[in-house]
Amino acid sequence: MATAEGLALRGGRPEGGTVEQLRQGAERIVEVVGAVRDLAGGVHSECRRIPEDVAALVRGTAEMARSQPAARERRLELDVPSSLWWAVDRRRIRHLALNLIRNAFEASRSRVGVVLAGDDATVRLSVSDDGPGVDADLRSRIF
Repeated sequence: MATAEGLALRGGRPEGGTVEQLRQGAERIVEVVGAVRDLAGGVHSECRRIPEDVAALVRGTAEMARSQPAARERRLELDVPSSLWWAVDRRRIRHLALNLIRNAFEASRSRVGVVLAGDDATVRLSVSDDGPGVDADLRSRIF
């Protein structure tokens, strides 16, 4: 991340992407390494909950998912508040949201919707797409 930030300070323009994309990619690598460490620690690995703007996290994750090839021809519809603070494990929430959104882009025909809502008691993330849906035979096995 330091290299991406250094490029930004010097006004450098890396070819094929922006400094922000480099920073997000580096952040994602750090999170993946942390997830691998958690897996190595077993199912009971520590959940690190800290106050986080979940709305900003979901928006950033949706934009990250948008860079995949399956998303190029799809419309992303975000219904996310400007801010929604909760104590969460950032890595786990990002991983969950990224998987849901990527799967929706792969399954969709033209549109993926992401809705985040919450209050003092609950937070709800809904991801939808206009794809054909899951075959009934598979649905009982995967859900």
